[in-house]
Amino acid sequence: MRSVHAATAPREVTDHGITAAVERGLVFEKGVFPSRVDVSTSEGIVTLSGAVSNILAKERAVKIAESIRGVRAAIDRISVTPVARPDTDIRRDILAALRQDPATESYRLSLSVEKSVATLTGTVGSYTEKQLAVRTAAGVKGIKEVRNDLAINYRAKRTDLQIAADIKARLQWDIWINGEVIGSTVKEGKVTLTGTVGSALSRSRAFDDAWVNGVISPGDPCRGRARVCGDGRDRRGIGSAITRHPPS
Repeated sequence: MRSVHAATAPREVTDHGITAAVERGLVFEKGVFPSRVDVSTSEGIVTLSGAVSNILAKERAVKIAESIRGVRAAIDRISVTPVARPDTDIRRDILAALRQDPATESYRLSLSVEKSVATLTGTVGSYTEKQLAVRTAAGVKGIKEVRNDLAINYRAKRTDLQIAADIKARLQWDIWINGEVIGSTVKEGKVTLTGTVGSALSRSRAFDDAWVNGVISPGDPCRGRARVCGDGRDRRGIGSAITRHPPS
């Protein structure tokens, strides 16, 4: 006779467990250097502090924290302490990286570097192009911060209905937020998301999905910076009333 076992109740998610899970994630993530990143958790909110050598490692650390079950939000207090390099060399390498990438070589933008902080200005044709330019710059050795002052100049005007339809489709097909109840409204190209999600990562994904062709950027306290602000992204143009429910 086959034995019958009672279903095991799901383990309660604790702050200590979250901290341990984030620390394990950092250990296995190449390039983050976990010994230099401190993790603490309070009521499901993870705070990351310490120092890393480049912007991409900083961003990966935040992504790891957001992906852990039970995390409501990730606060990024990690500083970037890059290898010291002359600003002229950093600028030269960023321009070379942009020219060598077939996806960015045609971009019309200006670049300045001061005290290892790069500032990008000019226009691009989409949010994706804007993020790609910033990521290319962030990957150059010696960069401490990238200030993103690029403007988006859409090649064709889109209606709010078209934008809303695209956002709805992207939310429905995103496996990371499958089943989440998220609504979106669009007014003059400005998007507002509402609803409840189950994790900080789902919330981040919803923001990313909302950046479809036609969304504009009115500006906010995170203006112009490719760095963590609030929950970690440059999300100008997208308002939010999304909340996160605790894990069941």
